[in-house]
Amino acid sequence: MIYKFYNVIARYPKLNQPYVWSDDANNYVGTTHDTPNAAFYCDAFLTNEQWQEADKAIRKVWSEFVAEQEKAGKPIKKPNDMRNPLDEDDKGKGYVKMKLNCYDEETKVRQLDSKLKELPKTFELTSGSNINARVIIKPYKSGAQQGITLRLTDVMVNELAEKEERPIDFEPNKNGGYTYREPEDEQAELLAAEEEQAAQETQTESKSEFEDEIPF
Repeated sequence: MIYKFYNVIARYPKLNQPYVWSDDANNYVGTTHDTPNAAFYCDAFLTNEQWQEADKAIRKVWSEFVAEQEKAGKPIKKPNDMRNPLDEDDKGKGYVKMKLNCYDEETKVRQLDSKLKELPKTFELTSGSNINARVIIKPYKSGAQQGITLRLTDVMVNELAEKEERPIDFEPNKNGGYTYREPEDEQAELLAAEEEQAAQETQTESKSEFEDEIPF
């Protein structure tokens, strides 16, 4: 089933390149298309109404899948035990998890601007951006794992949020230390010093000439 989310808020999007989970980094890290389990990811915060509508569609697809498996002679033992791509953060705010597995180097999530112009593959969608998202609701059953995944195909950017920088965990050095200055600032200071020196030399020369003209 094709399903579309409208005016949802992007949460930790990873669409500019494939990513894979790293236990060492305890986070997703950028990788290449041929890395096992590489994928593109994008979560999005939902309103309560959006959540309920999506949950209804997801459960409909799952119910149909369970019925199909039953008809095919492959009944699902625990039909109510289904992994749902809808989740909540630590503040109880609902969001949806979407992804696209990386099959080859041509795999990508198509990203569009508000006028439907396709954005480059390296475009970096930011958290907090207002987006529309097109997904395919796909049921799966693999061993003990079963549930629904949302295969992300397209993202339309309605409003692009500014990139958030990670907070700095240090305090300024009270004992002083190295202070970086832009090359332009250093050049400006050098020119100012040269101009001041030239002005002083001119003033000294003028004073000397004035004193030479005194007749007594």
